[in-house]
Amino acid sequence: MLSGQNNDVENFIIDLVQEAEEYGRTSIPEHRKEIKKEVKSLLNQGLSIHTRDKYGRNAAYYLGMLKNKQACLFLWEQGADYFDFIRGAFFASKDSLPFVEEFINNMPKDFVLDYNLLANVVVRYGYQQAAQKFLAKIPSPHQPNYYLVAMNAASGGHQKVAEYFLSKIKEPQILDYNDLAVSAAMGGHRQIAEYFLSKITPPEKPDYDRIIKAAEKRNQTAVAQHFIALAQREIANLANKNADSFVKSLVGCVKEYVMASSHEKKRNIQQQINMLLEQNFSIHAKDNKGLNAAMHLSMGNNKKACFFLVNIGAAFIDIVEGAFKGNHLALVNDLLDNPPTGFEVNYNLIAAFAAKYGHQNLAENFLSKIGSQKPDYNFVAYGAALGGHQNVADYFLSKIKAPERPEYMNVAIGAAHGGHQTMADYYLYKMLASEKPDYNLLAAAAAQGGFQQVADYYLGKIITPEKPDYNRVAGCAARCGHQQLAENYLAKITRPEKPDYSRVASCAWLGGYSQVARYFVEKLKVEQELEKKATDAAAGLLAICADPVIHSTNQATIFPSANSLLGDISNTITSKPLAPQHSSLQKQIEIAKERIAMLRKLLDEKDGADELTTAMSSSKSVTLAANSKCRSSMNKAPGDGAALLIHSKARHVQFK
Repeated sequence: MLSGQNNDVENFIIDLVQEAEEYGRTSIPEHRKEIKKEVKSLLNQGLSIHTRDKYGRNAAYYLGMLKNKQACLFLWEQGADYFDFIRGAFFASKDSLPFVEEFINNMPKDFVLDYNLLANVVVRYGYQQAAQKFLAKIPSPHQPNYYLVAMNAASGGHQKVAEYFLSKIKEPQILDYNDLAVSAAMGGHRQIAEYFLSKITPPEKPDYDRIIKAAEKRNQTAVAQHFIALAQREIANLANKNADSFVKSLVGCVKEYVMASSHEKKRNIQQQINMLLEQNFSIHAKDNKGLNAAMHLSMGNNKKACFFLVNIGAAFIDIVEGAFKGNHLALVNDLLDNPPTGFEVNYNLIAAFAAKYGHQNLAENFLSKIGSQKPDYNFVAYGAALGGHQNVADYFLSKIKAPERPEYMNVAIGAAHGGHQTMADYYLYKMLASEKPDYNLLAAAAAQGGFQQVADYYLGKIITPEKPDYNRVAGCAARCGHQQLAENYLAKITRPEKPDYSRVASCAWLGGYSQVARYFVEKLKVEQELEKKATDAAAGLLAICADPVIHSTNQATIFPSANSLLGDISNTITSKPLAPQHSSLQKQIEIAKERIAMLRKLLDEKDGADELTTAMSSSKSVTLAANSKCRSSMNKAPGDGAALLIHSKARHVQFK
């Protein structure tokens, strides 16, 4: 029980405990008199009877753990704090109420007990009736502090008891469920904290910052991380709403601009558009449907608005994709007949778009327009598989002549990306016996399309020694804005692997989902903080209190865990070094710091996506000329058919 270290404090506490125990065992007056002299001599050596060891425990605390009533009463008579005995008793056993009541009943009748504090102590261990009994003994004009008692019940994990005492509050306007949630979190009771947060009504809102700090202060790391994730999710949801609002506003402004009849009105609308674009959103930003302003406008068959948006930096290929999506084939032809200056149309890509939406004849027509290039039937079949059109895919695969051959794996990837598992399996079955399916790649493609069931299906086919690449799958999910799906796969990663938040954030940014990217950047920052704490602890720099000390006052005090908002507490913190961490931890942290610095730079730039380019095969991507707007618009953010921008071996880059 007691530490074996030979130091003055611990020897002092050991001696006090032994003398008090000896006093409780003997009934001989002379012997007791000698013990009192010995204890007085000990207390004259410069150490207080309240002195605590490195665990925050003093002699009274240890006697309480032993439940030695006579020894406790003796040491109390020498000046010990009676709450230290009570704390020690409850620390040793939650069933210590009988001992505590007997101990209190044996104290002098003229001694003034702090019944509010006693109630707070016992309610923490679920003793509702005992707490009521103590509160009933509070002398007038003092009043029971039901609110504080409820918070201590929550801290102990007793939700029903907490609610009982909340119901006794006569002034409900003082009630703040955040206080209850903070108390529960400090005690490590996540579900109870969530329960009280669920009772908060607007305009009030959960104070996640307080809850997280309180949990961290009490070393409730799992609880803190849970609420960090909740807070981040709430921020992300708000950001998504903001992205939806941004896209909607931009679409509205562009529509108004092309309809405006006067130069002055156009100028005013242009200023509004400029103000929108100066926000933390790119012109390529997508809403929760995966559509950006360019795609919305072309889906609405608004040709003038489409060309205006291209002129201010929108991706021409997004306009084409939206026109296909809206089945406005005449608009598709108009767009291709009037491309931006310097923009060379890649008809293999356009044919693949047509095939994706089931237009076989139209796809053939586009392929017939290819000049020096040759039709890429594998790529067009990929597009058809992406859209779920197996007959169209088979048709174009049948047109492949030797020495070329069908690339069934790539076509299967397209089918998986579109969520068409049966079709993907159909093409995998057609592969040569010497070829081996890349199930991680298929799962990544399915995740990019947002199809978790298909992704899980292919991950389940991976056989040892290979293993699922969850970071890769999560990155692809994030690339198309599937934040929760990405989180699901990152959560599956086990040591020694770890989530690569910087990689996932980069993928989201490349896909045009800046808010998802920012979300994972924040996750990376949290991870770095946790690693820093671990490193500091290994170096002996992090002070950890095994059992915080509470100094009772005349005022009601939350027990034994609280912050300054909940009570008057003074914690004695001593150093308790942790086991050294892995030698490579610092290097990992430095690498993570470099990545976060790179991402912050990207995210903070007004139009940082201009600096990012997607790796593509030069013969399979859209050929760009010198026009900078066209070049940046293609490189910044592929549309919903982003998979069509990368073909054959080069297409694999997207899923890495």
